[in-house]
Formats: sequence, structure tokens, C-alpha cells
Amino acid sequence: MSKSITIFTETYPYGKGEMFLKGELEVLESHFDQIILFPLGDENLKPVWHKGNKGKPAANVIRLRTLFIKHWKDVLKIWRYERKATNNNSYLRKPFYFLKMAFYAIKKASELNQYLPKGTILYSYWYANWTLNISVLKSLYRSKAKWVTRMHGFDVDLQQVEGNYYPFRKWNNSLLNKGICVSDYGKQLFLTDNSEYEGKVVVNHLGIDEKEFAPIPKGKAYTIVSCSSVIPLKRLDKIASILSYLNRRVLWIHFGDGNDMKRIQSYLKGLPDNIGYEFKGHTANDDILKYYKENEIDLFINSSKLEGIPFSMMEAAAFGIPIAGFNVCGIPEIVSKKMGVLLDENISNEENAEKIKSFLLSSLGRDPNYRKNVQSELMHKFNAKNNYQMLVQLLLGK
Repeated sequence: MSKSITIFTETYPYGKGEMFLKGELEVLESHFDQIILFPLGDENLKPVWHKGNKGKPAANVIRLRTLFIKHWKDVLKIWRYERKATNNNSYLRKPFYFLKMAFYAIKKASELNQYLPKGTILYSYWYANWTLNISVLKSLYRSKAKWVTRMHGFDVDLQQVEGNYYPFRKWNNSLLNKGICVSDYGKQLFLTDNSEYEGKVVVNHLGIDEKEFAPIPKGKAYTIVSCSSVIPLKRLDKIASILSYLNRRVLWIHFGDGNDMKRIQSYLKGLPDNIGYEFKGHTANDDILKYYKENEIDLFINSSKLEGIPFSMMEAAAFGIPIAGFNVCGIPEIVSKKMGVLLDENISNEENAEKIKSFLLSSLGRDPNYRKNVQSELMHKFNAKNNYQMLVQLLLGK
């Protein structure tokens, strides 16, 4: 019997994001006869048959009025689950908005049912709001379908959501077969508000292949690299503030762009003369990896306030580059003394600058043995081959 999987993404394979999905796909290709990529973050994006023969969707178009008549009892069922949710006033006080969302999901579920091959595993790469479409698909049309979801950071962390509330979470949970968290922190966070689903949730880290050993830095100046969107959540102003306290020559290289660039520019202008910087803007992932491979980098730094486990940190560490990040969310699961510097969210930027300065002056980051250990520590926990083979078992298992 052929094996089929449909992977629901935000925009992949279109757009800039979710490049880390490539590693999973390489492993899934050897276990599935058919792989469909379905970006749901944009209504105009179309599914991509990544592997296998393209099916022909049914031509039936069901009118919204027909759906209303047929499924109003199902909407009431979703409503009852919504009443069980924590901080649920957002939708219960907006009945028309709730109905709009519910019937939109029923419409999309009807379309998905016509489009997707029977027997395909439903695999959502994020546990975000549009998963309502998938849960309704399973409830109304495919009760025996298997639905598995990844859980990263924003999709399990109530701090990152308006009103500290995930709409339709309780309903989605009731239809979900398995939740796969990318971090231990994410699992604990999810179970805090959904303890009754403990048996459904496991941890499976993202993975990466070991890269070629990066050049060992030799010059008197230090190079520190960061890679993220330029948005308030990533706190690039915090990196700028920390670097301003270093009394050594430092070049700060940043990959990424975003709508917070104008504000960050004011912080860059205030950096002392010993701190140079170069913002490279949006850069193709292959070009970033090429930069790591060919250039002398002393430290990779992440300053995000809320994270799962940043894949950008894995990419740098895969080349043996030491990493630094704050003791928030899942970051302590990747940053240890053997891999770099764990910064403290509860102390000042000046004190964190001392931590970075001590690491740089210790020359650990320029010790070939230390950098080799950075690679081996990363591979012990985030090896793509091992982690994604385990993922396959989770997808195919009961």
C-alpha cells in the first residue's frame, strides 16, 4: 500500500521561511510514496506535489448556505469546546466573528477533502490557528485520518498570543492524534494548559547535518554574527547594547531584515568606535551557510525574548562556531558551557557583556578542540538522521 503524507506549512516551498523543513523532507522522501506540501498561510498559495503523482481535485463547489444548513450542529459542538478554554472570552463575546471563523473552516475542510488523496497522513508543521481547517476536515469527512502536528514556540506559548489565548485549541486537541514538540520547554508549556492530553505529546528535536569545520579566528578583532528577522521580538537593540560595553574591537555581522530596521538604526549609530557592524539584509540560506564555512567567526548570538530552539543556532554550531543566547524558553536546551555562553535574562546588559568578554578573552572559541566539541555536542542531540528517522516512526506509528 502506498504511503502518502500532506504537510501543511505557512508558506513553504514559497517565500523566505521554513527553510529548516528541507532536512525533514530529505528523510521523508525515502519513506513516503507521495508527499504534498500545502501552504495555508496565504489563501492564494497552491499545494505542491513534492513527490508522487498529482491527483485531480473534485470539481464540486459547495455553497456556504448549504454548509450552514448541513453543519450548524457541528458549529455548536466547536462552540462547546471553546467554552472549556482558558481566557476564552475573545470569541465567546464575538459570536458573529466566531461563526465566520467556524464556517470558513468548514468551507476549507470541504475543499481539502476534495483535493487531498484518501489515506494521506495530515501533518501540520505548526500548531497555529488555521489548524481548525484540519480538525474540521477530520471531524466531518475523515474520522480515521491520522493528524500529527509539530509544536515550536509561538504556537504553544500563550505569552506570544493576543489575549493569552489560542482560539479553538481545546477542539483541535480533541481531534489531534499526536503533538510533536521541538523542545522539552514547549512540551511542558503545552501541558500546563492541556494536561489531559499528556499521552498525545512527545519531544522530537529538529535536526541538522554536521558541516565542514569553519576557519579558526586569528586576528585581534572579534567577529560576532547574528541571524534573525529584524522585529522587536528578536531584540537586536539588546545585542547592540551588550556590544557597546565591550572594550575590544568587534565586528557585528547580522543576516536578516524586517520592519524594526528603522528603530535599530538609532542603536547602531550610538555604538562606540571599537564596534563595527554590517547588516546584510535578507540573505539566501545557502549563502549564509557559505559565509559560516569560509569566514572566521568567534561567536554566534541570539537575543530573542521568546523562542523554541532556534534553528539558526544549530546552523552556526554545526560548523563548530560557539553560540550565545539567553536563558529563556528552549534556548538552555542547546546552549551549555561546552557550546558557548548562556546569557542571563535577569541581569543587566553590562553584566552580560562581561560574560561575553570573558568567553572571548579565554580563547576557548579559538581552540580547535573546543570548537570540535561544539559540533559533537550539537550532533549528540540534534542529529538530522537520528531525529528525523524517529520522526518517521512517530508519523507512521499508532
